[in-house]
Amino acid sequence: CSHIAAAQEYFDGYIITLNDDTLHGRVMDRAKVHLSPLNKIRFKSDKGKKKKYKRKKLLGYKIDGKTFEAVWVEATMRNFRTTYTIRPGVGERLFLRVVEKGPLIYYQEEFQSEPSSTIFNADYLRISGRSSMVRATQGIVGLKRKRLAEYFQDCSVLVNKIESKEINTIHEIIDLYNTQCQ
Repeated sequence: CSHIAAAQEYFDGYIITLNDDTLHGRVMDRAKVHLSPLNKIRFKSDKGKKKKYKRKKLLGYKIDGKTFEAVWVEATMRNFRTTYTIRPGVGERLFLRVVEKGPLIYYQEEFQSEPSSTIFNADYLRISGRSSMVRATQGIVGLKRKRLAEYFQDCSVLVNKIESKEINTIHEIIDLYNTQCQ
C-alpha cells in the first residue's frame, strides 16, 4: 500500500534496458492523480537527468523495494479454463511484480477496475524453468484449488494438502514446495 499511497513522487530504484543495462537512480511508474500505471516509466539518474522510457523498451525495473519484470504471457481459454504460457514475443507483454523468487516464483499483476480507479492484484505461481504459470487466487474466493492441484501434480504432498484444505495461502504453498517438492 505504501507504494500506491505515495505514488506521486520518484522512488529509489533502477531500470533494466533491452540491452540488459541496469541504470540506478529514482523511478516513477504511477500517475500522480489516479495512481494508475504509466505508459512510460519516468527515470531520474543520480546526476539529475530525467528521461521517460516506454515500457516496451524495458526488461524490468525496481521502485520503492518492489521489482517488476516484463513477461510475455499468452492466455488461452479452453472449456472455461485459462492457461498461461510464457513465450517471448507471443501474447501480451506484462509487467508483473515479483513478490518472491526462487524454485517457485510468485508474481502479481496489477490491474485497474473500470469505472472506478481501484487497483486489484491477480496472483500467479510459476515453477522456475517452466514455460507455464497458474493463477493462484480468484478474488475473495481464495485459492483456485483445482487449478493448483493440476499445476503441482508432480508433488503429491502439496496436492494432498491443497485438496484437503490444509493449505490456505500462497505463502504456505511456496514454503511447502520449496522444502518438499524440489
